[in-house]
Amino acid sequence: MKKIRLNDRSLLDEWYQIITPVSVLVTIFSIAVTIPEEFKKYLLLFILFLFSVLYFYLWNKANKITEKKIIVNNNILTIKFGNIFEEEGLKVIAFNEYFDTKVDDIIITNSSLNGIYINTYVENIKKLDDAIKNDKVLSEKIVKNADVRSDRKGKKNIYELGSIFRNNDYLLLAFSKFDSENKASLSTSEYFNCLLDLWKKIDMSYNGKKIVIPLLGSGITRFKETNILTDQELLEFIITSLKLSKIKYLDTHEIIIIIHPTKKDNINLYNIY
Repeated sequence: MKKIRLNDRSLLDEWYQIITPVSVLVTIFSIAVTIPEEFKKYLLLFILFLFSVLYFYLWNKANKITEKKIIVNNNILTIKFGNIFEEEGLKVIAFNEYFDTKVDDIIITNSSLNGIYINTYVENIKKLDDAIKNDKVLSEKIVKNADVRSDRKGKKNIYELGSIFRNNDYLLLAFSKFDSENKASLSTSEYFNCLLDLWKKIDMSYNGKKIVIPLLGSGITRFKETNILTDQELLEFIITSLKLSKIKYLDTHEIIIIIHPTKKDNINLYNIY
């Protein structure tokens, strides 16, 4: 599947930057050297052929990009495909506003990043639950207690979106609201504000660490106004939030947005700046 259109503006600009100096050299050469009339047509066709081959080469290359590095507020931001659990650094894992840990395909699905983290990388779930419950900083982020929520359906304390609990090399992020049917949802404004809070908290508490975040919101999160955003839109939202945060992690080695390889066909890295 080709993600980049043949008439993509950025692709055309890149092509022009290459062929323009070549065209100038060819023009100078044709003036300096006398070319027999019978060969001029063939030379022109040959040059056009080479330029066409170059264009399709650049187009094919653009569609195969799997990693992109850009500078955002003097920060090195790397966007790539891979497995977040294989990356070094502090890894952000999205939880719901309750910091639920019950993986039962109702509250948390086994196949979600949240579910995989709990099932595979949390040795003692009760110990984690107690640490979250007793954390003094996090206790200040409780916005209310959902007494109507039964124990069967999960925890009761609702935390402010954007709240973070560090568990070893993982930053557990209160990212989504939960409705009565245990479906994760957010408004686009809540999503954007949560991202801004994330960057601020990283700046205050984790500057100097490599930060790795997934494509937050991809998969099960529903957006109230639009039902769902595309993976490309989510990626651009995350990058834009970092730009608008104006935060410069001067001591941070790198910020990485890591995207699952199954989403390659949905993501265009070529046009990310």
